[in-house]
Amino acid sequence: MTSEPTLEERIARLETAQHNESRGSASVWLQRLTVLAVIALVTLNVALIVQQRSLSAEQSLQQAFWDLSHSGLGPAARANAFLKLTASGNTEWRSANLEALSLPAVDLTGADLSSARFMSCDFSRGLFAEANLEKAGIDLCDLTDAVFSKAKLRNATLFKSTLHGADFRNADLMSASLEQTKAHGATFVAARMGDSFLAMADLSQSDFTGADLTGANLEAAILKETDLALTNLFETRLLDTDFTDSNWWRSRGLTSQQLDELTLKFPPSARAPESRQRDFEIWFTKRLSDSRPPEKAEPEKSSEQQ
Repeated sequence: MTSEPTLEERIARLETAQHNESRGSASVWLQRLTVLAVIALVTLNVALIVQQRSLSAEQSLQQAFWDLSHSGLGPAARANAFLKLTASGNTEWRSANLEALSLPAVDLTGADLSSARFMSCDFSRGLFAEANLEKAGIDLCDLTDAVFSKAKLRNATLFKSTLHGADFRNADLMSASLEQTKAHGATFVAARMGDSFLAMADLSQSDFTGADLTGANLEAAILKETDLALTNLFETRLLDTDFTDSNWWRSRGLTSQQLDELTLKFPPSARAPESRQRDFEIWFTKRLSDSRPPEKAEPEKSSEQQ
């Protein structure tokens, strides 16, 4: 038979167990502190890396704006700087040199380019859909086949720019200036162009269906073969405007005097599509019919006269 441990042995065993438990607990806490220290160190390193990258990106954008603001660099370098700034969401362009940039087919959809001043740039086939170009200057630029659908161009200027085939569908061109632009076959369907300035613009074969040109200035503008169905021409300035073979009679807002003048000066020629010639004949016949005074009904003869 094994003898039972004495009281001293029991106390010694208990002290040993407590000591081992204490050492184990300290080891666990040490491990936990080590893990926390590692996590803190990693977090600090990540924060430093993010801060460094942010600072580097900011310095890169500052360099890009500096490149864009100095004419000493070539057009290619300034074009790259411009693209970098637009990609970053830059909205400040007042001191940027945006002259002679060559960016055909550039995608600037939704970009904020308000108050930017472009000059002699190549943006042919460019995408500017829903872009903000309010108060922007886009003068002497090539915008052939560019897309400006739903873009904001209020108070913008496009002096002498080339707009052949450009798409301004549903664009806001209120108070914009398109003076002396060349826009053959452009689309202005449902565009808002109230108080716009289109003096001496060549808009031949363009589509203005449903556009609002209230108060616009079309002095000496060329609208040959344009589609003006449902176009609002209320209070537009039409001095020396060329409506050759356009369907001006399908527009809205013209006064009776203006309609009479256009009927005499711009009936569709033999070169106009047959459908347009027939449409004019239908409209003119109805206009003549509506302008005739109603015939007076003959008084009925009394029984005595009979």
